[in-house]
Amino acid sequence: MTHEASSSSSFSPRWKYDVFLNYHGKDTRNNITAHLFDALQRYGIRTFRDDEKLKNREIIFSELMNEIEGCRIAIPVISENYASSISCLTELVKILQCKRNGQTVLPIFHNIDLSDVKYQKNNFADAFVRRKEEFQKKMEKLESWDLFKEEMENVESWELFEEKMRKLKLWKLVKKEMKEVKLWQLFKEEIENEKSWKTALTEVADLKGFQIENDAKLIKKIVGEVSKIVNETDLHVKNSFGLDSHIEGILRLLNDGLENVHFLGIYGPAGIGKTTIAKVLYNKMLQSFGGSCSFLVMAEGVSRKQKSLVTLQKQLLFDVLGRVYDIDNEHRGVNIIQHVYGVKKFLLFLMTLMK
Repeated sequence: MTHEASSSSSFSPRWKYDVFLNYHGKDTRNNITAHLFDALQRYGIRTFRDDEKLKNREIIFSELMNEIEGCRIAIPVISENYASSISCLTELVKILQCKRNGQTVLPIFHNIDLSDVKYQKNNFADAFVRRKEEFQKKMEKLESWDLFKEEMENVESWELFEEKMRKLKLWKLVKKEMKEVKLWQLFKEEIENEKSWKTALTEVADLKGFQIENDAKLIKKIVGEVSKIVNETDLHVKNSFGLDSHIEGILRLLNDGLENVHFLGIYGPAGIGKTTIAKVLYNKMLQSFGGSCSFLVMAEGVSRKQKSLVTLQKQLLFDVLGRVYDIDNEHRGVNIIQHVYGVKKFLLFLMTLMK
């Protein structure tokens, strides 16, 4: 068995929802988001959107973050006015954090230029400018505002801002005054949030997503992709009685140093439960890899048979990427696998059957 790349801190998550929809209400609530939500529901895909709970009560921020963590897939619908919504941006930051722990992220770029998102241009730049102008109006209440407004213009982080401000003789006075009008913490958060929001937009723009202007075709494609991930089936295990301690021991080994690549071998005489252990591990770890998983069975001597090896290579690529590659020899297969999987997180179980 080979375990490639890192996984989440737990290999047995139980998702509360299949999909979390992150979107700008005024832009998409009554069009693509509504149609997508209905389509997902029709296919039996459990989907969370904040409107559902907000109808009855105000959902608190911490609850919303928990809902995101409890979703197997997140679909951010990036639209024209997306960056003007603090809640959209905050949710996006959380989604990308969850992605690093195994959540699948499938962004939709709806009637926008991808470069506007990545580099915060046009509407995406305007949203940040407007937010800064609104904040500056609040800051102008301070008598000392003129002393440091120029310093604020190109601030990249709170630490750099503090370092600059300490050089001003009136820094202590400014700090005291800001605290008195309750702007100190707000100002600090504004600087830190803007940096994380811009980073999140750049990151999501680099993800493989959907950018189709025809909503009907787009929705059909997304539902198909989501269904493929959600409907992954566990491997059938007849009986794992008495193997729990071995399985938990292996999981602890894999949890040690999650950022690294892991290779783990299970070996021994026939009949001791090697295949059963491998299947149980696969089932426990499947969801943590967002569908990028493959369980291959290789008969003895397959490495000497080119056609059989090519078949395994094709199966591996299809299992992890959902795409059929044209491979005519094992060397081409090796090159494709090295190229595709060089930076991709995936899980591979390779069973060798001995005669």
